[in-house]
Amino acid sequence: MEPKDYLIIFTVVSLIFIVIYATYTIPAQINLNATSYPRDLRVIISFIAYTLLTITAAAFIAFAYRTSRPLTGIGRKTMEYFILALIFYMLGPLPMALGLGLFIILGSSYIAEVWYGLIYPSCLPVAMMFTCFAAYFMLKFGYFMSERREPDLKNEIPLLVLIICFLAVSVHPYNWYGMIVPTGYPSWRLYTNSLLLIVNLIAIAQVAYFLLRKIRTETDPIRIARLKMVMLGFLALLGFFMCYAIDALAEQPYTVWMFLGYIFAILSPILLYVGTAAPKWFISRIETK
Repeated sequence: MEPKDYLIIFTVVSLIFIVIYATYTIPAQINLNATSYPRDLRVIISFIAYTLLTITAAAFIAFAYRTSRPLTGIGRKTMEYFILALIFYMLGPLPMALGLGLFIILGSSYIAEVWYGLIYPSCLPVAMMFTCFAAYFMLKFGYFMSERREPDLKNEIPLLVLIICFLAVSVHPYNWYGMIVPTGYPSWRLYTNSLLLIVNLIAIAQVAYFLLRKIRTETDPIRIARLKMVMLGFLALLGFFMCYAIDALAEQPYTVWMFLGYIFAILSPILLYVGTAAPKWFISRIETK
C-alpha cells in the first residue's frame, strides 16, 4: 500500500476510537464518581510546552513537505513516511494543548454538567493514540532511511498487535485520564503508559539497530552524519516516552519528569528533520570538516 492508504486506515481507526471513548468511557467514569484536578502552575507550564511542541512539529511538517516535492522514487517515499510520522506526532500535542487551554479557562480538569467540560479528559487518550500511530510510521520511515525498503511483516506485526492492545486497554474507564481516581477503584494508567512506551521502544529499537548497521558500512561522510542525526532524533523521542512512563508512577499529573520529557520531545523533530532533509547549512558544515 501507498502512504496515503495507511493514512486513510489510521484516520478511520482514530474516529472509531474517539466515538467509543466519548460514548462509553467518559460516561462510565462519571458514573463511578471520578473527581477533577484543580488548575495549578504545572497545568499552565504544560500548556505552553505542548503548544510549542505543536508549533515545532507543524513547522517541520511544512519544511519536510517542501523538501519532498522535487523528490522521486525511494527518496520521496521516505519523506512521505517521515511526514506522516510527524503529522501523527503533532496530533499528539495538539489536542493536549487545546485540552489544557480549556482546563486553564475552566479552572478544573473536567466538568460533567457541560459537554465542553469533558474535552480535556478525552484529549489525553486521543493524544496517546496518535503517538502510537506515529511510532508505526517512524518504523517505516527508519527502514526506508536505512534499508531503502518496507519493513518485513515479522517486524510490523508485533508493533501492530501492541497498538491494538493499547487501544483496547485505553478505552477502559479505569484509566481515569484527567480525573482523580475514586476511592476503592484501581488505576490502569501505569499499564497504558507502559504499553505506549513499549510500542515506541520496539519501533525505535528496530530502527536504531538498522541505522547503526548502516552507519558501520557507510563510507560517505555526509550520509553517515545524516544517519547519526536521525538516530539521535529517535533516541530523544524514546527519552520523552521514558519520562512519560516514569511520570505515570506518580499519582499527580505533570511531575518534573514530564518537564524533562518536553525537552526531549522538542529536540526530536529538529534532529530528525536535519538528518532527513539535510539542509544546506548542515551539508556545508560536514564538508568543511
